Amino acid sequence: MTLEGLFAKLLVDKILVYLINFGVLSVIIAFIDWQRIGGAYLLILPFLMIISISGFCVSYMINIATIHVPDLKPMVRIGTRFLFFSSPVFWTAAAGGGGDVRDFLVQYNPVSHYLNIQRYIIGGGQGLLVSFIVVMLVTLFLIGGSAVLYLATNAYVRNLK
Repeated sequence: MTLEGLFAKLLVDKILVYLINFGVLSVIIAFIDWQRIGGAYLLILPFLMIISISGFCVSYMINIATIHVPDLKPMVRIGTRFLFFSSPVFWTAAAGGGGDVRDFLVQYNPVSHYLNIQRYIIGGGQGLLVSFIVVMLVTLFLIGGSAVLYLATNAYVRNLK
């Protein structure tokens, strides 16, 4: 299998797992409160495209960085863990409101905006235009950064297997 075929297979596998989880969650929400199911579900396909592109760009940049500096691997693992714990996965922006650390994290952590869009799609979040703008800007920044990195490294990074 070629590298492109392997990448496409992994991407399709991840999207299918996501859609299965999304379907189960939607059925649960429909049983609990069927009025939450609405037009926001139409945003699932653009959101999947955005997170797929963002994920690819972040993966490419991290892989190129770890090729040049192999010791970055544990730092990336620790950074990812810190990003997970500083993102509103188990708490929401509504839990803050008093100018505390959670408000700061929700405002300046891009992952919180990705999560806010996901919550909006399933009917549990606020439909903030700011989150959509931040996610699009972050995605465009990642695309630009990956393109520049590719142009800078494609002459000597050839064996991606």
